[in-house]
Amino acid sequence: MSNKEETADLMIMCSELYISAIEGRTEEVTRLLAGSSHATTAATNGRPSSAASANAIHPGHCCTTREVAAERSTLLHIAAGQGHCGLITELCLRDSALLSSVNSSFDTPLHCAARHGHADAVEAIVRHARYSVEEDRLWELLGSRNDAGDTALHVATRHGRGETVEVLMKLAPELASEVNNAGVSPMYLAVMSRSVRAVEAIVGYQEASAAGPMSQNALHAAVLQSSAGQPNRDPRSFTEVPAKIFVLAQEFSKIAMAEFLATSSVPPLKKVFGSVSSMGESLSIEVTSTSTFLEACIFSLGNVSCLEM
Repeated sequence: MSNKEETADLMIMCSELYISAIEGRTEEVTRLLAGSSHATTAATNGRPSSAASANAIHPGHCCTTREVAAERSTLLHIAAGQGHCGLITELCLRDSALLSSVNSSFDTPLHCAARHGHADAVEAIVRHARYSVEEDRLWELLGSRNDAGDTALHVATRHGRGETVEVLMKLAPELASEVNNAGVSPMYLAVMSRSVRAVEAIVGYQEASAAGPMSQNALHAAVLQSSAGQPNRDPRSFTEVPAKIFVLAQEFSKIAMAEFLATSSVPPLKKVFGSVSSMGESLSIEVTSTSTFLEACIFSLGNVSCLEM
């Protein structure tokens, strides 16, 4: 069945159900799904329930869990994106098929929870999935990809959701070895987001990929990010994130420092450094360790203002 045919078969979510889901009013959603709210007036949060009015989308019928809102988001997508764990539980118990539902971007509810940094919602979704699906299906859910090829871990790292990354790494560390359609790894995205917490969660996994776009890797991103000050960022990220990536490169990726400079696709790095030995001489720094090399990189990039990017 094509996407157009599938979309045509979907029922548009009524406004009452959508508002109740957005606000996390689990009891109201439950009543709407049971059909009882359309016949009675209930007080919710000190105001009359609008669910008592006629259902403009499907009059005379109770709502269903298969209704979709904008971008084909289901009730579970909405609850996950808002972090409403109580509603997530209710929906999963009613219709476990929602766990693997996708919207128009092929995001699952797990993607939505990860994108908005709702670590508790991620745990709730996975907990209910364990009860509802077989082991191989559980991995399919954890490793599901949207139209960009992003897993939930990609989404969480891209947005710097450190706590959520920690949860996902505990649940499925293998996700750190995956790359999306652009060939980008969660590690690379974690560095780009400058989330120390996210990097810390991934860096200890031995099979973690450091791949980035255009033949770059997390090492490139670490050096460049360390030299570009940006407001409203964790100040630790200017030194800690690059340091952790250098450790990853040294221990796991086996990228020699001289090799990195020689093969760098970033012109400023070639122009400034040339080689490890010349860099050491020009800065009067004995390059004998990862940390010393890191300091030299930050020092050089921080003091060169005339480079063309």
